[in-house]
Amino acid sequence: MIDHSKKTLVFDFGNILINLDFKTCFAAFKKTLNQDFSQGLPDKTKEHLYRYDRGKINTEAFLWHLQQYNPQAEIREVIAAWNALLGELPLARFTMIEGLRKEFNIVMLSNINELHIEKIHRDLKHNHGIEDFHALYFDKVYYSCRIGMRKPDAEIYDFVTKDLGITDCSTMLFIDDMEENIIACKEAGWKGQVHKPTDDIINNIDGYIQTAFG
Repeated sequence: MIDHSKKTLVFDFGNILINLDFKTCFAAFKKTLNQDFSQGLPDKTKEHLYRYDRGKINTEAFLWHLQQYNPQAEIREVIAAWNALLGELPLARFTMIEGLRKEFNIVMLSNINELHIEKIHRDLKHNHGIEDFHALYFDKVYYSCRIGMRKPDAEIYDFVTKDLGITDCSTMLFIDDMEENIIACKEAGWKGQVHKPTDDIINNIDGYIQTAFG
């Protein structure tokens, strides 16, 4: 439960807290599926991804779709290519969050799927001994695939606001790397900040907070 006497910082996950490596991911798909996704996903694959992100299809159905590009590819190879998107997760960013929790409610709102969730949590446990990731760093975590909604759909912002019990949306600052997601959050009454993936959130967070809340 959040503390309603505090303001709330809402973080996206990818390219904010964890680095995303599109170059490595696209290279892996070209090798595994003989497909070049570097200019964008085909519409049919984008549709499957959005459904997967919303939890409307399961992992098996999503992997089956990808495997159709190259039926000779083994499922483990397809999974490895998909998970190659996940780059470094610097623990210094979570040290940052620990400090912010003294003054703010900390929430995560991410378009994400079960394969990536499993990979991230597995890496945190094996590489850093972190098993209670959510409880350690966040007051609330919203994964798109587990709430059936996806940014930038208006319903997801309304859902989060109501679920947190927040009545004054101007006390919420959302930080995301996608401008369309920030536009949508502002339409819902939140404050929003587009973060450039080439920047480190650690260096920018104080400025974002100052701009939003003074």
